[in-house]
Order: sequence, then structure tokens, then C-alpha cells
Amino acid sequence: MPSAPQPSHPRPETGPEPGPAAAPPPEVGSQLAAGESLIARFEPDLDQRLHFCPGLVCLTERRLLTRGGDGAGWESWPLEALSVLRTAEQGGAGTLEALGPGGRLAHWRYTAARSSAAQQFAERGRNAIHRRSLAGVGPGEQAQETVCPTCGGIIAPEQDECPFCNEPPLPPPGRSLWRLTRFARPRAGLIGLGFGLMLGGTAASLVPPYLTMPLLDRILIPHQTTGAPVDFRLATLYLGGLGLAAVLAWLLGWARTFVMAAASERIAADLRQQTYAHLQMLSLEFFGGKRTGDLISRVGSDTDRICNFLSVNLLDFASDLVMVVMTAVILLSIDPHLALVTLAPFPIIAWLVHRVRARLRHGFERGSRAWADMVNVLADTIPGIRVVKAFTQERREIERFGRANEQVVTANTRVNTLWAFFGPAVTFLTELGLLVVWGFGVWQVAEDGITVGVLTAFVAYIGRFYTRLE
Repeated sequence: MPSAPQPSHPRPETGPEPGPAAAPPPEVGSQLAAGESLIARFEPDLDQRLHFCPGLVCLTERRLLTRGGDGAGWESWPLEALSVLRTAEQGGAGTLEALGPGGRLAHWRYTAARSSAAQQFAERGRNAIHRRSLAGVGPGEQAQETVCPTCGGIIAPEQDECPFCNEPPLPPPGRSLWRLTRFARPRAGLIGLGFGLMLGGTAASLVPPYLTMPLLDRILIPHQTTGAPVDFRLATLYLGGLGLAAVLAWLLGWARTFVMAAASERIAADLRQQTYAHLQMLSLEFFGGKRTGDLISRVGSDTDRICNFLSVNLLDFASDLVMVVMTAVILLSIDPHLALVTLAPFPIIAWLVHRVRARLRHGFERGSRAWADMVNVLADTIPGIRVVKAFTQERREIERFGRANEQVVTANTRVNTLWAFFGPAVTFLTELGLLVVWGFGVWQVAEDGITVGVLTAFVAYIGRFYTRLE
């Protein structure tokens, strides 16, 4: 007899369920005997004819109670009369069954939206039946408490703490990223070529400001101040270097983007293929406890995001990091004092990024979960649109989608509020740093500490430096 998998969290989708320490709803509390406490409840949303109709199934440490949604009264079965609670799903609808030694005692029908709650209720029922059989007590006796008063999860006899309330912390995000290396290993040649092209393109983009210094100090400024003739041969050489560096940076940037895009597409394709193959090997119970939208999102949009991250975001981050390091080295080699003034706002910006990063990451995660919930509503409704229209449930589905859509707006609004402050704050600090460079540079030029060409090169470098930093 198949059994449902252990749920990742004991709370069902229909809302929090009261544990032994929580007061049951009045309609349920009136049916409980003295000393009897509610363990879990489940609300099926279909009747036996598969029409939309709310129902209620309750589980205590002594018995299983149910009330139909069509005005029928309460029924109950002692746990000693039950062998198991199980679920089965087919065609977008599921069945929760209560089985005894002689066969099925009762069953309830539900839609895919209640699938996870049904799985969790059945799991709690199996644990309660098992505990009751081990206790060997009569219906009127109080069974040993096996339910967490905080979350309602079942606590095994050998466990001192609730396994759901004390779940191990999630692994750091970097570990999940590191697992992608086994997919990237077959494309190591392309990835290495892409990073080599990235280094070359970054170095080529740093050449023009360096050539600007002699162009100003040796040709233009002497001609303007002393009337010295312009050395067109030398000017042509510097201008040719500027043009060659620009063309080289463009070609290397194009080649880098092409190579890394090809590598990331192959990695994403391998990831999609292996994820889909792994899904095919899982049991029917796994699919019964998962929403269709989540599974589609794993194979579709999630792998597409990984592809975009590898081909665009990760490469841009590496390029920006190399640009920042190379720029700092060049500035220190030209004039250490002016370089220190130029890099002064960098620690402040780094501290601000560190403070905001965690909050932004959590905000983006909430937005992603809200988006997944909205996709799940679509995945539940669109394939079964004939059922929705057959029972004139269009208004209900519109309201359901509206709630999910509003959750997306709320989650994204929180992120946008933080991002609206963070982006302009970084821009303000970069503008402030540029102002400091101009002020210190003018003083240095007045004191004959540096030339105008050096100051111009510093301004060009600092503009690229802070643009990359933003």
C-alpha cells in the first residue's frame, strides 16, 4: 500500500491547524468529548459528484470526525477501527480515503489546490493511528501527546523536539551555485576561452584614458600655452592607439558574449534534461504532493534564469571586478595620493552594499515565491477550464488569481522601495567621489603636483570605475 512522502512542513495550504494546546473552532469543539483534543483538520472542496462543496474532516487522538457540506450531520470512527489514511489523485481531482480492516470506511474528494493539505492530513492520520495502536488504550482513555503545540507536527516517541520546528538551516546560496560546476565541467574549454576574452576586452577598454595623458601634456597643452607646433605624427600615433583599442575592445566583447552565451545555453540544456529525467523517475506520491506550476517552473523558468545568470550576470560581475582591480592598480601607478582620494568612497559603498544585499536577496526570494504561486493558479485553472465553466466557477477563479496577483505586487513593491533608495544612494556617493577628485586634482595642478593630462585621465578612469561599481 503506497504511503505519502514526509511533508517539508506540517502546515497545510488551507491555513494553520490547531495543535493540542490551541482552541478548536466552535463547530468542532462542541463535538469533542472531555479531555479530547484536536490534532489536525482538512477541508475538502468537492462532493461525491465532483461538485464544488465545502466539507470538514477532523482528527483527534481518539477518533476521526467528518461533517458533509450538504447539511449532513457529524460521523465519527475510533482510531482503533482505522487501518490507514491515504490519498490518490487522478485527472486534477484527489481522494482522501479512510480504510479499515474490512475495507473503505469513508472517502472525501478535493481539487488539486488542496492536494498538499490532504497529503499532510493523511500523514498525521497514519501517525496518530500508529501511536494509538502502540499505546493499546481504550477509546475513553487519554493517549500520550504526540503533537507539537506550536506547529501541529507529529513528534516520534524517540524525539525530544519537534523535527519541523527545528529544521536544519538552509545551505548558503554559494553552495547551490557550486553544484552547477558539474554541469559546467564539460564546457570548461568554452568557459576558459570566454574568461580569457573578458580579460583581454577589459584591458583594451582601459587603454584610451592612459593614452589621453600624453596627448594632452605633450601635444595640445604645449601648443595652447607656448604656441609650440603640433606634432601631427605623434598625434596620429596616439589617435591610432585610441581607435585600435576601441575596435579591439568591441571585437573581444562580442566574442566574449558569444562564447559565454553558447556555453551557458548548453549548461542550461543539460540542466533541463537531467531535471526532467529525474522527475520521470519519481513516484506518483511525489507528484501528488507537488503543485504543477512549481514543477513546470523548475524545468522552465528556473533553468532559464540560471542560463541568464551564467551568460550575463556572472560574466558582467567578473568583468566589473577585473575592471575595478585594474583601474585601482593603474591609478596607484600614476599618482598614489590622488588614487587614495579617488578610492576613498569605495569602503562606504562596499559597506552599504553589504548592509542592503541580504534584504534585497530576501525581497527577491519573496517576489519569486509570489510569482510561483500565481503561476500555480494558472497551472491549476487553465488545464481544467472546462470544469470551471461547467460549474460556473469563473468568478471564484478570477478572485483566486486576483489574490495571487496582489501578492506579487506587494512583494515587488517592498523590493522596489528598498531599491529606489539604494540605487540613488550609490549614485550620490559616486558623484561625491568625482567631486572630491576634481577638487583635489585642481589643487594638485595648482601646486604643480600633477599635470592636466593626469587629472583628465583620473577623471576618465574614475568615471569608468564608479560606473562599474554601480
